[in-house]
Amino acid sequence: SLSPLTLALLCPPPSTMRPAQVIHVCVVGAVAAACGWLFVCGWVLAACGVMVAMVLPLSLPLVLSHLAGGWTARHWSNPTAFSYASLADLTGHVYAVTGATSGLGLVTATELARRGATVYACGRTQSKANDAARAILQAVAAGADALPSVFGAVADLSTLRAARLSGEALAKRVASRLDGLVLNAGIHANFGSSTAGFARTGDGLEQHMAVNYLAHVAFFKPLEDVLVASAPSRLVVLSSMAERTSPKAGIRFDWLEPPDPTTAATASEPSAVPAGYTDGEAYGMSKLATALWAQAVSGRLSGRGVWVCSLHPGIVSSGLQRAYKSGDGAWRAGSTGVALALRWLRKTCFGLAETQASAGALTQVWAVASRDAPVDHPSGTYFEPVARPSRLGHPRAQDPYLSAKLTQETTRILNEKS
Repeated sequence: SLSPLTLALLCPPPSTMRPAQVIHVCVVGAVAAACGWLFVCGWVLAACGVMVAMVLPLSLPLVLSHLAGGWTARHWSNPTAFSYASLADLTGHVYAVTGATSGLGLVTATELARRGATVYACGRTQSKANDAARAILQAVAAGADALPSVFGAVADLSTLRAARLSGEALAKRVASRLDGLVLNAGIHANFGSSTAGFARTGDGLEQHMAVNYLAHVAFFKPLEDVLVASAPSRLVVLSSMAERTSPKAGIRFDWLEPPDPTTAATASEPSAVPAGYTDGEAYGMSKLATALWAQAVSGRLSGRGVWVCSLHPGIVSSGLQRAYKSGDGAWRAGSTGVALALRWLRKTCFGLAETQASAGALTQVWAVASRDAPVDHPSGTYFEPVARPSRLGHPRAQDPYLSAKLTQETTRILNEKS
Protein backbone atom coordinates (compact mmCIF):
# COMPACT_ATOMS: atom_id res chain seq x y z
CA SER A 1 0.00 0.00 0.00
CA LEU A 2 3.06 2.27 0.37
CA SER A 3 4.25 1.46 -3.16
CA PRO A 4 2.43 4.40 -4.82
CA LEU A 5 4.10 6.82 -2.40
CA THR A 6 7.47 5.23 -3.13
CA LEU A 7 6.90 5.57 -6.87
CA ALA A 8 5.93 9.20 -6.43
CA LEU A 9 9.19 9.93 -4.61
CA LEU A 10 11.42 8.04 -7.02
CA CYS A 11 9.86 9.06 -10.28
CA PRO A 12 10.61 12.41 -11.97
CA PRO A 13 7.91 15.10 -11.93
CA PRO A 14 5.01 14.25 -14.23
CA SER A 15 5.64 17.49 -16.21
CA THR A 16 8.95 16.06 -17.45
CA MET A 17 7.51 12.63 -18.40
CA ARG A 18 5.86 11.59 -21.58
CA PRO A 19 2.15 10.55 -21.35
CA ALA A 20 3.06 6.89 -21.86
CA GLN A 21 5.45 7.05 -18.90
CA VAL A 22 2.79 8.61 -16.68
CA ILE A 23 0.33 5.88 -17.58
CA HIS A 24 2.95 3.22 -16.97
CA VAL A 25 3.77 4.60 -13.52
CA CYS A 26 0.07 4.79 -12.57
CA VAL A 27 -0.57 1.20 -13.66
CA VAL A 28 2.45 -0.07 -11.75
CA GLY A 29 1.36 1.88 -8.68
CA ALA A 30 -2.18 0.49 -8.85
CA VAL A 31 -0.91 -3.05 -9.20
CA ALA A 32 1.51 -2.56 -6.33
CA ALA A 33 -1.26 -1.13 -4.14
CA ALA A 34 -3.56 -4.06 -4.97
CA CYS A 35 -0.82 -6.54 -4.12
CA GLY A 36 -0.18 -4.75 -0.87
CA TRP A 37 -3.81 -4.86 0.15
CA LEU A 38 -4.07 -8.53 -0.85
CA PHE A 39 -1.05 -9.24 1.33
CA VAL A 40 -2.66 -7.48 4.30
CA CYS A 41 -6.04 -9.17 3.69
CA GLY A 42 -4.28 -12.53 3.46
CA TRP A 43 -2.80 -12.06 6.91
CA VAL A 44 -6.17 -10.94 8.28
CA LEU A 45 -7.92 -13.97 6.78
CA ALA A 46 -5.21 -16.27 8.11
CA ALA A 47 -5.66 -14.80 11.58
CA CYS A 48 -9.43 -15.24 11.31
CA GLY A 49 -8.95 -18.82 10.18
CA VAL A 50 -6.79 -19.55 13.20
CA MET A 51 -9.41 -18.00 15.49
CA VAL A 52 -12.22 -20.00 13.84
CA ALA A 53 -10.19 -23.20 14.15
CA MET A 54 -9.72 -22.49 17.85
CA VAL A 55 -13.30 -21.38 18.60
CA LEU A 56 -15.27 -23.80 16.37
CA PRO A 57 -14.74 -26.95 18.47
CA LEU A 58 -16.16 -25.07 21.46
CA SER A 59 -18.87 -22.98 19.77
CA LEU A 60 -20.54 -25.85 17.89
CA PRO A 61 -21.12 -27.96 21.03
CA LEU A 62 -22.38 -24.83 22.80
CA VAL A 63 -24.92 -24.11 20.05
CA LEU A 64 -25.88 -27.79 19.86
CA SER A 65 -26.37 -27.93 23.62
CA HIS A 66 -28.60 -24.87 23.55
CA LEU A 67 -30.72 -26.12 20.65
CA ALA A 68 -31.03 -29.77 21.69
CA GLY A 69 -31.11 -29.60 25.47
CA GLY A 70 -27.55 -30.30 26.57
CA TRP A 71 -25.76 -29.05 29.66
CA THR A 72 -26.74 -25.41 29.01
CA ALA A 73 -30.50 -26.13 29.21
CA ARG A 74 -30.56 -26.35 32.98
CA HIS A 75 -29.18 -22.83 33.25
CA TRP A 76 -30.49 -20.99 30.17
CA SER A 77 -33.69 -22.82 29.12
CA ASN A 78 -35.55 -23.42 32.35
CA PRO A 79 -38.56 -21.09 32.34
CA THR A 80 -40.09 -22.71 35.41
CA ALA A 81 -36.77 -22.59 37.31
CA PHE A 82 -37.58 -26.17 38.31
CA SER A 83 -35.21 -28.14 40.51
CA TYR A 84 -35.64 -31.36 42.41
CA ALA A 85 -35.61 -29.41 45.66
CA SER A 86 -38.75 -27.57 44.57
CA LEU A 87 -40.83 -30.75 44.51
CA ALA A 88 -43.56 -30.94 47.12
CA ASP A 89 -43.71 -33.81 49.57
CA LEU A 90 -44.92 -36.92 47.71
CA THR A 91 -45.69 -39.15 50.67
CA GLY A 92 -48.64 -41.38 49.81
CA HIS A 93 -48.13 -41.06 46.05
CA VAL A 94 -47.26 -44.11 43.95
CA TYR A 95 -45.14 -44.03 40.79
CA ALA A 96 -43.71 -46.57 38.36
CA VAL A 97 -40.72 -45.91 36.09
CA THR A 98 -39.50 -48.20 33.31
CA GLY A 99 -35.80 -48.35 32.57
CA ALA A 100 -35.11 -47.45 36.19
CA THR A 101 -31.95 -49.53 36.51
CA SER A 102 -29.69 -46.81 35.10
CA GLY A 103 -29.52 -43.36 33.54
CA LEU A 104 -32.60 -41.14 33.39
CA GLY A 105 -34.90 -43.79 34.84
CA LEU A 106 -32.72 -44.35 37.88
CA VAL A 107 -32.47 -40.60 38.56
CA THR A 108 -36.23 -40.19 38.12
CA ALA A 109 -37.06 -43.02 40.51
CA THR A 110 -34.50 -41.77 43.03
CA GLU A 111 -35.81 -38.19 43.09
CA LEU A 112 -39.42 -39.35 43.47
CA ALA A 113 -38.41 -41.61 46.34
CA ARG A 114 -36.39 -38.81 47.91
CA ARG A 115 -39.62 -36.84 48.27
CA GLY A 116 -41.32 -39.74 50.06
CA ALA A 117 -43.17 -41.42 47.18
CA THR A 118 -43.66 -45.15 46.83
CA VAL A 119 -41.73 -46.12 43.70
CA TYR A 120 -41.73 -49.21 41.52
CA ALA A 121 -38.36 -49.29 39.76
CA CYS A 122 -38.89 -51.39 36.64
CA GLY A 123 -36.11 -53.29 34.90
CA ARG A 124 -35.70 -56.07 32.38
CA THR A 125 -35.31 -58.71 35.08
CA GLN A 126 -36.35 -58.93 38.70
CA SER A 127 -32.71 -59.15 39.75
CA LYS A 128 -31.77 -55.91 37.97
CA ALA A 129 -34.88 -54.19 39.32
CA ASN A 130 -34.11 -55.29 42.88
CA ASP A 131 -30.55 -54.00 42.55
CA ALA A 132 -31.91 -50.65 41.40
CA ALA A 133 -34.34 -50.51 44.33
CA ARG A 134 -31.49 -51.10 46.77
CA ALA A 135 -29.38 -48.42 45.10
CA ILE A 136 -32.26 -45.94 45.33
CA LEU A 137 -32.77 -46.64 49.02
CA GLN A 138 -29.07 -46.17 49.70
CA ALA A 139 -29.09 -42.89 47.80
CA VAL A 140 -32.02 -41.42 49.74
CA ALA A 141 -31.13 -42.86 53.15
CA ALA A 142 -28.78 -40.04 54.13
CA GLY A 143 -30.73 -37.36 55.94
CA ALA A 144 -34.08 -39.12 55.60
CA ASP A 145 -36.29 -39.36 58.67
CA ALA A 146 -37.97 -42.46 57.26
CA LEU A 147 -37.14 -44.55 54.24
CA PRO A 148 -39.69 -44.56 51.42
CA SER A 149 -41.07 -47.75 49.93
CA VAL A 150 -39.11 -48.70 46.82
CA PHE A 151 -39.77 -51.96 45.03
CA GLY A 152 -38.20 -53.66 42.08
CA ALA A 153 -40.60 -54.66 39.31
CA VAL A 154 -40.20 -56.32 35.94
CA ALA A 155 -40.76 -54.50 32.66
CA ASP A 156 -39.58 -57.08 30.15
CA LEU A 157 -39.85 -55.38 26.75
CA SER A 158 -38.14 -58.13 24.75
CA THR A 159 -41.45 -59.36 23.31
CA LEU A 160 -44.95 -57.92 23.29
CA ARG A 161 -46.34 -60.82 25.30
CA ALA A 162 -43.63 -60.39 27.95
CA ALA A 163 -44.39 -56.66 28.08
CA ARG A 164 -48.12 -57.27 28.52
CA LEU A 165 -47.53 -59.84 31.27
CA SER A 166 -45.15 -57.40 33.00
CA GLY A 167 -47.84 -54.72 32.91
CA GLU A 168 -50.44 -57.12 34.29
CA ALA A 169 -48.13 -58.15 37.12
CA LEU A 170 -47.41 -54.52 38.02
CA ALA A 171 -51.14 -53.66 37.91
CA LYS A 172 -51.77 -56.36 40.51
CA ARG A 173 -48.96 -55.10 42.72
CA VAL A 174 -50.00 -51.44 42.73
CA ALA A 175 -53.67 -52.45 43.17
CA SER A 176 -55.85 -49.36 42.77
CA ARG A 177 -53.25 -46.59 43.22
CA LEU A 178 -50.84 -45.31 40.56
CA ASP A 179 -50.35 -41.55 40.50
CA GLY A 180 -47.84 -41.52 37.69
CA LEU A 181 -46.27 -43.82 35.10
CA VAL A 182 -43.04 -42.86 33.32
CA LEU A 183 -42.34 -44.87 30.17
CA ASN A 184 -38.62 -44.21 30.07
CA ALA A 185 -36.88 -47.38 28.84
CA GLY A 186 -35.47 -47.55 25.35
CA ILE A 187 -32.67 -48.65 23.04
CA HIS A 188 -30.53 -46.85 20.46
CA ALA A 189 -28.61 -49.51 18.59
CA ASN A 190 -26.51 -47.37 16.26
CA PHE A 191 -25.97 -44.00 14.68
CA GLY A 192 -26.80 -42.17 11.47
CA SER A 193 -26.87 -43.99 8.15
CA SER A 194 -25.48 -47.24 9.54
CA THR A 195 -27.47 -50.46 9.24
CA ALA A 196 -25.25 -52.33 11.71
CA GLY A 197 -27.85 -51.91 14.46
CA PHE A 198 -30.63 -53.64 12.55
CA ALA A 199 -32.15 -56.57 14.40
CA ARG A 200 -35.47 -58.32 14.95
CA THR A 201 -37.06 -59.11 18.28
CA GLY A 202 -38.47 -62.49 19.19
CA ASP A 203 -41.74 -61.32 17.64
CA GLY A 204 -40.03 -60.65 14.29
CA LEU A 205 -40.37 -56.87 14.73
CA GLU A 206 -37.73 -54.21 14.01
CA GLN A 207 -36.12 -53.71 17.40
CA HIS A 208 -36.29 -49.91 17.76
CA MET A 209 -40.02 -49.79 17.05
CA ALA A 210 -40.61 -52.92 19.09
CA VAL A 211 -38.83 -51.87 22.29
CA ASN A 212 -39.18 -48.09 22.26
CA TYR A 213 -42.80 -48.04 21.13
CA LEU A 214 -44.85 -51.23 20.72
CA ALA A 215 -43.67 -52.99 23.89
CA HIS A 216 -44.41 -49.89 25.96
CA VAL A 217 -47.93 -49.77 24.52
CA ALA A 218 -48.40 -53.42 25.48
CA PHE A 219 -46.98 -52.73 28.96
CA PHE A 220 -49.27 -49.73 29.42
CA LYS A 221 -52.58 -51.34 28.45
CA PRO A 222 -53.06 -53.35 31.71
CA LEU A 223 -52.15 -50.22 33.70
CA GLU A 224 -54.55 -47.88 31.92
CA ASP A 225 -57.51 -48.70 34.16
CA VAL A 226 -55.34 -48.26 37.25
CA LEU A 227 -54.34 -44.77 36.13
CA VAL A 228 -57.98 -43.90 35.47
CA ALA A 229 -59.01 -45.23 38.88
CA SER A 230 -56.23 -43.14 40.48
CA ALA A 231 -57.25 -39.89 38.77
CA PRO A 232 -55.92 -37.28 38.80
CA SER A 233 -52.91 -39.19 37.52
CA ARG A 234 -50.23 -38.76 34.86
CA LEU A 235 -48.60 -40.65 32.01
CA VAL A 236 -45.19 -39.40 30.87
CA VAL A 237 -43.78 -40.83 27.64
CA LEU A 238 -40.17 -40.29 26.59
CA SER A 239 -39.82 -39.29 22.97
CA SER A 240 -36.83 -37.43 21.54
CA MET A 241 -35.87 -34.57 19.28
CA ALA A 242 -34.59 -37.39 17.08
CA GLU A 243 -38.18 -37.73 15.85
CA ARG A 244 -37.11 -35.13 13.29
CA THR A 245 -34.80 -37.73 11.74
CA SER A 246 -37.67 -40.10 10.95
CA PRO A 247 -38.07 -41.10 7.30
CA LYS A 248 -39.77 -38.64 4.99
CA ALA A 249 -42.99 -40.68 5.27
CA GLY A 250 -42.89 -40.33 9.05
CA ILE A 251 -43.53 -44.00 9.76
CA ARG A 252 -42.24 -46.68 7.38
CA PHE A 253 -44.81 -49.37 8.08
CA ASP A 254 -42.89 -51.79 5.87
CA TRP A 255 -40.07 -51.66 8.44
CA LEU A 256 -42.26 -52.82 11.34
CA GLU A 257 -42.29 -56.48 10.38
CA PRO A 258 -39.26 -57.09 8.14
CA PRO A 259 -39.22 -60.27 6.06
CA ASP A 260 -38.18 -63.38 7.94
CA PRO A 261 -34.38 -63.68 7.60
CA THR A 262 -34.77 -67.41 7.05
CA THR A 263 -36.15 -66.57 3.60
CA ALA A 264 -32.77 -65.07 2.70
CA ALA A 265 -29.62 -67.10 2.19
CA THR A 266 -28.13 -65.61 5.36
CA ALA A 267 -29.43 -63.15 7.90
CA SER A 268 -26.56 -60.77 7.10
CA GLU A 269 -27.44 -60.39 3.44
CA PRO A 270 -28.87 -57.02 2.32
CA SER A 271 -32.18 -58.73 1.49
CA ALA A 272 -32.67 -59.33 5.21
CA VAL A 273 -32.68 -55.55 5.89
CA PRO A 274 -35.72 -53.50 4.81
CA ALA A 275 -35.19 -51.31 1.76
CA GLY A 276 -33.89 -47.87 2.69
CA TYR A 277 -33.43 -48.77 6.36
CA THR A 278 -30.94 -46.80 8.50
CA ASP A 279 -30.40 -47.03 12.24
CA GLY A 280 -30.78 -43.28 12.70
CA GLU A 281 -34.12 -43.14 10.91
CA ALA A 282 -35.40 -46.26 12.68
CA TYR A 283 -34.63 -44.74 16.08
CA GLY A 284 -36.19 -41.42 15.08
CA MET A 285 -39.27 -43.24 13.77
CA SER A 286 -39.73 -45.05 17.07
CA LYS A 287 -39.62 -41.72 18.91
CA LEU A 288 -42.08 -40.10 16.52
CA ALA A 289 -44.39 -43.07 17.07
CA THR A 290 -44.24 -42.68 20.86
CA ALA A 291 -45.10 -38.98 20.62
CA LEU A 292 -48.01 -39.61 18.24
CA TRP A 293 -49.28 -42.38 20.52
CA ALA A 294 -49.06 -40.07 23.54
CA GLN A 295 -51.20 -37.52 21.72
CA ALA A 296 -53.76 -40.19 20.85
CA VAL A 297 -53.87 -41.46 24.44
CA SER A 298 -54.25 -37.92 25.77
CA GLY A 299 -57.32 -37.44 23.62
CA ARG A 300 -58.81 -40.64 24.97
CA LEU A 301 -57.96 -40.19 28.65
CA SER A 302 -57.87 -36.44 29.32
CA GLY A 303 -61.59 -36.44 30.08
CA ARG A 304 -61.03 -39.27 32.55
CA GLY A 305 -58.53 -37.45 34.73
CA VAL A 306 -55.27 -38.74 33.24
CA TRP A 307 -52.85 -36.02 32.10
CA VAL A 308 -50.49 -37.21 29.34
CA CYS A 309 -47.35 -35.71 27.85
CA SER A 310 -44.35 -36.69 25.76
CA LEU A 311 -40.93 -35.10 25.99
CA HIS A 312 -37.39 -34.80 24.71
CA PRO A 313 -35.03 -35.19 27.71
CA GLY A 314 -32.07 -33.56 25.98
CA ILE A 315 -28.66 -34.77 24.86
CA VAL A 316 -27.87 -36.99 27.81
CA SER A 317 -24.83 -39.10 28.55
CA SER A 318 -26.48 -42.35 29.58
CA GLY A 319 -26.56 -46.06 28.90
CA LEU A 320 -28.88 -45.50 25.94
CA GLN A 321 -25.91 -44.86 23.66
CA ARG A 322 -23.82 -47.76 24.94
CA ALA A 323 -24.17 -49.72 21.70
CA TYR A 324 -22.72 -47.14 19.35
CA LYS A 325 -20.36 -45.50 21.84
CA SER A 326 -18.52 -48.72 22.54
CA GLY A 327 -19.33 -50.88 19.53
CA ASP A 328 -17.82 -51.14 16.09
CA GLY A 329 -20.77 -49.85 14.12
CA ALA A 330 -20.33 -48.74 10.53
CA TRP A 331 -20.07 -45.09 11.54
CA ARG A 332 -16.85 -45.87 13.44
CA ALA A 333 -15.22 -47.86 10.67
CA GLY A 334 -13.07 -46.73 7.77
CA SER A 335 -10.91 -43.68 7.18
CA THR A 336 -12.96 -41.83 4.55
CA GLY A 337 -13.70 -38.16 4.99
CA VAL A 338 -17.33 -38.85 5.88
CA ALA A 339 -16.38 -41.47 8.48
CA LEU A 340 -13.81 -39.16 10.04
CA ALA A 341 -16.28 -36.27 10.08
CA LEU A 342 -18.93 -38.41 11.80
CA ARG A 343 -16.39 -39.62 14.31
CA TRP A 344 -15.34 -36.05 15.12
CA LEU A 345 -18.97 -34.87 15.26
CA ARG A 346 -20.02 -37.65 17.61
CA LYS A 347 -17.05 -37.57 19.94
CA THR A 348 -16.40 -33.83 19.98
CA CYS A 349 -19.66 -31.99 19.38
CA PHE A 350 -22.07 -34.37 21.06
CA GLY A 351 -19.57 -35.29 23.77
CA LEU A 352 -19.10 -31.65 24.79
CA ALA A 353 -22.81 -30.86 24.46
CA GLU A 354 -24.09 -33.79 26.54
CA THR A 355 -25.48 -33.29 29.99
CA GLN A 356 -25.53 -35.81 32.81
CA ALA A 357 -28.56 -37.94 33.65
CA SER A 358 -29.10 -35.94 36.84
CA ALA A 359 -29.91 -32.88 34.71
CA GLY A 360 -31.51 -34.78 31.84
CA ALA A 361 -34.23 -36.20 34.10
CA LEU A 362 -35.44 -32.76 35.20
CA THR A 363 -38.23 -32.47 32.63
CA GLN A 364 -39.73 -35.91 33.23
CA VAL A 365 -39.65 -35.53 37.01
CA TRP A 366 -41.31 -32.13 36.64
CA ALA A 367 -43.93 -33.62 34.31
CA VAL A 368 -44.87 -36.56 36.50
CA ALA A 369 -44.76 -34.95 39.93
CA SER A 370 -44.82 -31.15 39.93
CA ARG A 371 -48.00 -29.28 40.78
CA ASP A 372 -47.61 -26.91 37.83
CA ALA A 373 -47.41 -29.31 34.88
CA PRO A 374 -51.11 -30.24 34.47
CA VAL A 375 -52.27 -26.80 35.57
CA ASP A 376 -50.23 -24.74 33.12
CA HIS A 377 -50.27 -27.08 30.11
CA PRO A 378 -52.99 -29.13 28.38
CA SER A 379 -52.79 -32.88 28.15
CA GLY A 380 -50.92 -34.04 25.06
CA THR A 381 -48.24 -31.33 25.21
CA TYR A 382 -44.74 -32.15 23.98
CA PHE A 383 -41.89 -30.71 26.07
CA GLU A 384 -38.22 -29.94 25.60
CA PRO A 385 -35.65 -29.22 28.35
CA VAL A 386 -36.36 -27.89 30.81
CA ALA A 387 -40.19 -28.09 30.99
CA ARG A 388 -40.60 -25.95 27.84
CA PRO A 389 -43.70 -26.68 25.74
CA SER A 390 -42.77 -27.22 22.11
CA ARG A 391 -43.95 -28.83 18.88
CA LEU A 392 -42.84 -31.99 17.15
CA GLY A 393 -40.52 -31.10 14.31
CA HIS A 394 -41.24 -33.76 11.72
CA PRO A 395 -43.33 -32.42 8.79
CA ARG A 396 -45.89 -35.23 9.18
CA ALA A 397 -46.17 -35.06 12.96
CA GLN A 398 -49.52 -33.27 12.68
CA ASP A 399 -50.89 -35.54 9.95
CA PRO A 400 -54.12 -37.16 11.24
CA TYR A 401 -53.91 -39.88 8.58
CA LEU A 402 -50.47 -40.95 9.80
CA SER A 403 -51.64 -41.04 13.42
CA ALA A 404 -54.75 -43.06 12.49
CA LYS A 405 -52.69 -45.49 10.40
CA LEU A 406 -50.23 -45.93 13.26
CA THR A 407 -53.07 -46.65 15.70
CA GLN A 408 -54.54 -49.19 13.29
CA GLU A 409 -51.25 -51.02 12.73
CA THR A 410 -50.39 -50.93 16.44
CA THR A 411 -53.72 -52.49 17.36
CA ARG A 412 -53.29 -55.21 14.74
CA ILE A 413 -49.77 -56.11 15.83
CA LEU A 414 -50.68 -56.15 19.54
CA ASN A 415 -53.69 -58.38 18.87
CA GLU A 416 -51.54 -60.80 16.90
CA LYS A 417 -48.42 -60.90 19.05
CA SER A 418 -49.18 -59.91 22.63
